[in-house]
Amino acid sequence: MKTIFRYSVLSAVFAIFLTAGGISAFAQDACADTATRDALEKTIRENSTIKTQEARKKTIDAGKEFIEKYSSCKDEAGNPISADLVEWLKAKIPVYEKIYRNEEIRLKAVAFEKQFFDGINTKNWNQVYASGKELLAIDPDKYRPAEIVLGSIGLDETAKSPRVNTWNDDTLKYAKMAIADLEAGKKFEPLGFKPFAYNNKEDALGWLNYTIGYILSFDKNDKKQGVGYLYKATQIKSTTNNIAEVYRSIGSFYIDEMNKRIEEMQALVKAQDPAAPDDVKAAKVAEIKAKQGVVNGTAERAINAFAHAIAIASKDPKNAAYTKALTDTAKEIYNIRFGKPDGFDTFLATSGAKDLANPASAVEPVLDADANAETPASTPAKPAASTSSPKPGTAAKASTDGAKSKGTRQ
Repeated sequence: MKTIFRYSVLSAVFAIFLTAGGISAFAQDACADTATRDALEKTIRENSTIKTQEARKKTIDAGKEFIEKYSSCKDEAGNPISADLVEWLKAKIPVYEKIYRNEEIRLKAVAFEKQFFDGINTKNWNQVYASGKELLAIDPDKYRPAEIVLGSIGLDETAKSPRVNTWNDDTLKYAKMAIADLEAGKKFEPLGFKPFAYNNKEDALGWLNYTIGYILSFDKNDKKQGVGYLYKATQIKSTTNNIAEVYRSIGSFYIDEMNKRIEEMQALVKAQDPAAPDDVKAAKVAEIKAKQGVVNGTAERAINAFAHAIAIASKDPKNAAYTKALTDTAKEIYNIRFGKPDGFDTFLATSGAKDLANPASAVEPVLDADANAETPASTPAKPAASTSSPKPGTAAKASTDGAKSKGTRQ
């Protein structure tokens, strides 16, 4: 039994020596394999001057194999074999690899560019977003104009009836990105691509703010945040400061705010206790009166916004239905504010001559000199346009005509 064990160990040791010897023999054989060496050298010399991806790949692969197999080979006199070629390959392969990688990126970009513009032409927005994102990942500086396109698509889609909001999250993301880059002075050449192209930086900023404000207001149901962007769209030297729908959208925010204050005021009126002490009654009346002032101030801001919208829309006879819808809503707000229709035209004209207030500023309470604090306007009717979430391009029932007044980018 012991003899067998010792024999097994000796066999294993012998096998190890054989394997080591095999490795040494293999290394020697690789250097002696002149046929493979010549074939690799031929491949390198034939392809190294050809400027195609296929030829570059062959040069790189053959060069790496040549270095691996033959860089340490020597002749019988101990001199390195193909030393000049090995040195040349060590210097050139990194260059070829860089050229190869850059060309791969370029070809990839060319393919995505085609997909991007084909998608725009066919209104395949999924394709536009997929390829646009790839282009921005490849070279964010070169393809920065794609930010504007990706940040614009959602506005037109949201304005459709029924509303399409498939791309709104991406639209918001890229619109904000484009605004940040524009304001930082980064280079955009050009400012988007038709139909999402703009004449100048201010025009692009106006439309991008309009887009964000519109989507936030009418798709994300966040008018409080959206109105800030809409207001910016009216303050920039852009075509957006002459689009009725921008002002109508701001007015919609104030209608909602007015209705909230009305509900709060109605709750205060309802909570009055006839049996309460006089000082408590007086405090409650003062609170109601203050709330009435806020309602009035908010209503006047709403009328101000609608007055601007009406003035713009009425310039084009094609917007007659839209203008009427805007005017009807403004009249309802006026009736809530003053409790009567008299004097509407004069008040509208006066209000339209005033600049918009910044929605971020607090509403200044407005109280009429003859206001009776004990009997406030506690049960006003809400304007029709505010009883449900207004759809893009609408004022009261004017969705079709509202879309016509949305404006054009160029």
